[in-house]
Amino acid sequence: MKTKKTGNKTNSLLQTGMKYFRGGLRYQKLKAKAESSNHLVPIQLVVNKAEGDFVWDLDGNKYIDFQNGWATNPLGNCHPEIIDAVHAAHKRYGYHWEHPLRFELAEKLADIMPGKQLPRFSFEVSGTEAAEAAVHLALCYKQRRHIISFTSSYHGEGLGTKVISAYSSDNNLYMEAWAGGVIKAPYPYSDGIPAGMTEDQYVDYCLWYLEAHIPEFLVPAENIAAVLIEPGLAEGGNWIPTKEFIKGIRRICNEHDWLMIADEVLTGLGRTGRLWGVDHYDLEPDILVVGKNLSGGIEPCAGIAARDEIL
Repeated sequence: MKTKKTGNKTNSLLQTGMKYFRGGLRYQKLKAKAESSNHLVPIQLVVNKAEGDFVWDLDGNKYIDFQNGWATNPLGNCHPEIIDAVHAAHKRYGYHWEHPLRFELAEKLADIMPGKQLPRFSFEVSGTEAAEAAVHLALCYKQRRHIISFTSSYHGEGLGTKVISAYSSDNNLYMEAWAGGVIKAPYPYSDGIPAGMTEDQYVDYCLWYLEAHIPEFLVPAENIAAVLIEPGLAEGGNWIPTKEFIKGIRRICNEHDWLMIADEVLTGLGRTGRLWGVDHYDLEPDILVVGKNLSGGIEPCAGIAARDEIL
């Protein structure tokens, strides 16, 4: 396994090409952030080849792909069976999407949904669109104006998902006018526990905030449509919450007549050791969001699943 730093070909391309991309592909910002935290500076990689669990740069250096193609490749990079299936479908159906494979996929997904309780689907292009579709569905189904999401959460890079995300203060900067119906609740991320609180006490506080503080002081419960939750933080810190927290959200949603939306774009289809992140908590959400890894990263494909009466 080669472990040396990027070589001349990679560095040359970066030097000539960075100027064409917004923020230099964010590398300078990431480098400064790493240095300020006394962390290792990330290598700016230009991929020349991807296969299985590995990627190669322009200089032939081989790397283990721990980021899994940014959560798109549950079966590895460029899996030949997936590529062949996508290629065959394109040759047969082209752009058209009302074909038998669409129905076959929906049938298979219905069979593996949590508790087999989410039998209806709407397919989207990306996880961002799927998360926005889930929120829109909840608002329209409940005919209410507010949605609850959490601090440290990440749901996508579109206008709507930037507004409901909260993993970085500058991610939704200048979009405050769009966020009128979004309520941000604290997520019990262990790195941000207030001084003097234990982890269990912070979980209790976060559930109290959701159950009592929001309905009493911010928005009446009957004006809230749903709670959007990641079963495990991904971009916001790679952290798994306690069972008490996720089960508490399900209980509160039931008591207040709110829908529970599970964003499984980065946790679903086996990435946590169970098929779905919520499977670790033995519960079923009302709406589930699935994203990029649905197609192994080869084809834009995502979607939402919901209870029969909702979708």
